[in-house]
Amino acid sequence: MWFSTEQNVRSTIMDATIVTAIISLVGSFFVVAVTYWFTKQREREAGWRKEKLAYYKAFVESLSGTVEGDSTPDGQRAFAKACNNLLLFAPQPVIEALDAFR
Repeated sequence: MWFSTEQNVRSTIMDATIVTAIISLVGSFFVVAVTYWFTKQREREAGWRKEKLAYYKAFVESLSGTVEGDSTPDGQRAFAKACNNLLLFAPQPVIEALDAFR
């Protein structure tokens, strides 16, 4: 009987060790997955900001082609294209300001 009780204690300790190892493994995978997801999200946001900056730069450059006295048909086309690109991603206050400007 004593041998049986000792074996049950060892079995219980072994079960707890296995459960702890499994929880640690699952937790590690979870941390890796969440870290990867957040890193990719930051990379996508950085790419989106870079693209938006390029569109804003093109818009500001196109303004020089619409200044009275220097206005050319090519400048007007560049300005119209830049405005259309801004409409794709700009927040509502920027769109309203652009409409008021035109």
